[in-house]
Amino acid sequence: MKKIYTVLFFISFVFGGQTFLHGNDLRNQDESFYISPSANMEMQRGYKYDYIGSFREDLAVVMRNGKYGFINRQGKLVIPLRYDYAHSFSEGMARVYSREKCGFIDKSGELVIPFKYDNAWDFVEGLAWVVLNGKYGYIDMRGEIVIPLQYDYAYYFVNDTAKVELNGKAFYINKEGHCVKKCP
Repeated sequence: MKKIYTVLFFISFVFGGQTFLHGNDLRNQDESFYISPSANMEMQRGYKYDYIGSFREDLAVVMRNGKYGFINRQGKLVIPLRYDYAHSFSEGMARVYSREKCGFIDKSGELVIPFKYDNAWDFVEGLAWVVLNGKYGYIDMRGEIVIPLQYDYAYYFVNDTAKVELNGKAFYINKEGHCVKKCP
């Protein structure tokens, strides 16, 4: 199967056609990898990236010379290669890293949540878990802490609940931070 994709990709570059490849996560079509014919031609002329991720929310992470940015479906660089690491967009925000700290940008490339966290996860159901000094909590899309950074580990929200761990106990909380299942 991998050989077929490689051959299709090569043929597309040679003939300038469209390339359509699937990313690792096939949950929906938006996460498929698509390069337009004009982007194929641009790449043929030598404009290359060391890494191109799957498209999510119409943008894909790209990396060149150790710096990350984002391209649109036409292959145009729309958010400059300036981050030490970047993740795909989720709910209009992307996690980006600079100098070993994590923050979030919007689709225009504006830094919405400053580089202050040690780590974070994508926004899911309007909240993202963040880590600072080994403690996990949750922020909203404005960067406001809505559930204090007090947990030993946290997971993303599914159906308005998230699993957290504290002092060796795992339980579930709601978006207000109240225990709703397996409470210690």
